[in-house]
Amino acid sequence: MASAPSTYTQFMRLTGPSYLTGPEEIVNEAVKQTYLLGRMLRGGEAAMTLQGGADIRDEVLFDEQSTYQNYHPNEVLTPTNPQTGASWVAEWRFGVDHMSWTDQEILRQVPRGLTTAARHQVYKRLKYAKEQRMWTSMLNGMENALWAVPETADMESQDGKKPYSIPALVNEWGYGLFYSRTGGSTTGKTVWTTKQSINPVVETKWAPASQGQALPAAGYDTFSPSQGVRYDNIAEPNWVGYSATNQTLLQAMDRGWALAKFVPPPTKTEYFENSVMNKQVICASIHGEARYKAHLRASQDSFANYSDPAVNMPAYSGIDVLRISTLDTAPLYPHDTATSAPVSEMDTNAENRGPRFYMLNLNYLTPVFHVDRYMEKHEPLRHRDQPFTWVQYCDTWYQVPARALQRHVIVGPATDAVASV
Repeated sequence: MASAPSTYTQFMRLTGPSYLTGPEEIVNEAVKQTYLLGRMLRGGEAAMTLQGGADIRDEVLFDEQSTYQNYHPNEVLTPTNPQTGASWVAEWRFGVDHMSWTDQEILRQVPRGLTTAARHQVYKRLKYAKEQRMWTSMLNGMENALWAVPETADMESQDGKKPYSIPALVNEWGYGLFYSRTGGSTTGKTVWTTKQSINPVVETKWAPASQGQALPAAGYDTFSPSQGVRYDNIAEPNWVGYSATNQTLLQAMDRGWALAKFVPPPTKTEYFENSVMNKQVICASIHGEARYKAHLRASQDSFANYSDPAVNMPAYSGIDVLRISTLDTAPLYPHDTATSAPVSEMDTNAENRGPRFYMLNLNYLTPVFHVDRYMEKHEPLRHRDQPFTWVQYCDTWYQVPARALQRHVIVGPATDAVASV
């Protein structure tokens, strides 16, 4: 700290500094620019979001094993009793964070003295600052976990510690089974064979929607995107050569939307899923958001406002295209070298380099919290070896399971797609 000018030493000694804001106002620059977690919980049913039990399970009907037939009057009918459905299971995962303090920190912020004339000023409350750091750390950690690199031993295994990440459930690999390659820095991170205990090679509807590419067998080293919808590096609008393997980003999103949308029959609707798409969202990195806006501008005759070329709150079919800051650098995509670890979508070594767009229906992919352990703050504990130090833990038991997978789709580049649109 600089010393006070000699002509003002008495003033500086007798006058304290002026803080611009109150004792519980600290600008939080550790915040992420966007959080999908809040969007996932918005409008959710408490009965579904808060659960108990040893684990989380549900039932899915993949094949009705049709018993419908036409018949003649008095024809002898032969009934059957199909055994249908499959159960998925997701184990609880446990997250914890903490804050700690010492008696020396806290007690010296408490105004005490034998005279009422004594002056004691607290500029920023230490308790608030420590809680702010803890909650920021916990929520950032949970947000990072939503986009973590899929690891079958830590996510699918009963003995794992990590909740399912979105890329573990919705990705470009065959059958949606993430593959971390073999050898190199990915040794031990093997291909997934099940998701939430269901094998999508057997139950092919337990995979993200796909525009129909051939599904290669799981366990290959050469990446060939086979799940989802692909776009090419083609400028908008594209009136020539439109096909499933030669399409612009907007055309690919048209296909993705069509593949992930299901409309129930007009009667007996109680036995079918509601077609309301009120919790749809499209997640992209800053690169994807910028590319999507560029495609929107290229398809317009003029700006909505001649002095403002910005595309505020971009959307597709009324669905927000949401920039997820964690995706900007998330290493979720294959390296050009088969034995190397995954890299970010715009990495120079990325195979099929370019932005991805996760078209998600959050009615079927949402966090589930244990009813007794939702951001639970526990009593402070005195440290065993430091009698004047305290620690307070906060824990959350949760999981991020999918109730269905073919209602989500990932739109990604067919080849390197990084040139200007």
